[in-house]
Amino acid sequence: MCGGFKVRLMVVIVFDGLGDIKETPEPYPLPTNDPILKAAAGWAHCVSVTGKGEVYTWGWKECVPSGKVTCSWTGMKTLEKNRSAKQNSTLTEPGIPRSQGPKSSVGWLSCSDDKNVEEEIIKRRKVSARQEFEISMPADETLSAPPRLVILDPQVKITSVAAGGRHTLALSNVGQVWGWGYGGNYIKVISCGGRHSAVITDAGVLITFGWSLYGQCGRGNREDMLRPTSVSLLSGTQIEAVAAGLWHTICICMDGRVYAFGGNQFGQLGLGTNAEQCEFIPKLLDASVLDNENAKVASCVARHSVMLTDDGKIYSWGWNKYGQLGLGDTTDRNIPSQVSVDNFVPKNITCGWWHTLSLFETVS
Repeated sequence: MCGGFKVRLMVVIVFDGLGDIKETPEPYPLPTNDPILKAAAGWAHCVSVTGKGEVYTWGWKECVPSGKVTCSWTGMKTLEKNRSAKQNSTLTEPGIPRSQGPKSSVGWLSCSDDKNVEEEIIKRRKVSARQEFEISMPADETLSAPPRLVILDPQVKITSVAAGGRHTLALSNVGQVWGWGYGGNYIKVISCGGRHSAVITDAGVLITFGWSLYGQCGRGNREDMLRPTSVSLLSGTQIEAVAAGLWHTICICMDGRVYAFGGNQFGQLGLGTNAEQCEFIPKLLDASVLDNENAKVASCVARHSVMLTDDGKIYSWGWNKYGQLGLGDTTDRNIPSQVSVDNFVPKNITCGWWHTLSLFETVS
């Protein structure tokens, strides 16, 4: 009962003929005596909210969490406090951040259900966006989950729910958003810099977060990114590889082009610009030496960068005090320079703090 009215839910779930088809509305039993205030139906699952603010969901198991849904979230006041503190602080010496990095996020969901995560990721990789709404429901009715209480943090009261194709969102009475189910994308590449991070999704979207004093998050400003955010200026470009350095970021496009952004104190961006010129948005490396070259591996850690092309050439640039560029001297470079390698075929390359390592194959 809800406000004197009986609640009837029409449930139509078909598992290739194994499920029941309800042609007329009829009561659907839930494992609770509390009144149902709101309900929503997705493609293959349903979700409801009780008068106590609890959530029940049922249908395709992929949409029904089997464990506790966790969420990391803080309020706007905490965010504004951190921003204010960051803006009022000053640099004490080069390389020391104005703040100690992100301490809060607003609405950033870290919800998960760890059961069978690896199997689910493999399955999701096989389903394209076009196939998602074309495939049939599973013939195995064991993939159907009965109504189940969604376990959230204590004291959480949900006021509204929405059901999508294979995912669910729930809104609490204090403005928190919780989510679970099929997210659609997965992360295929990860990289950690000094105080920022970068990841790439299966769709080739570059996402950055963390400290951004020198523009190393590629968002066009110095504001720290308190939650993962896509680099919008590269939204039309499919990114294949990324390397996060101490103060800068290097990424490689699917077609072999290279973009760089962030700090440039030692020419580590490779753009031919001076040491004081940071780049807050991605800039294309267009040095003549890279004409007709397609990058496949990039690496950067402290203040220098390296790149390996698909035809086995190595290029390096940036800080070179200890000869880490492999060019036979200790002179810094602000544009890519080719590293001479005889009788070996480079297979991979990576930067250390003050040195560089490369994996080679001997030419027979």
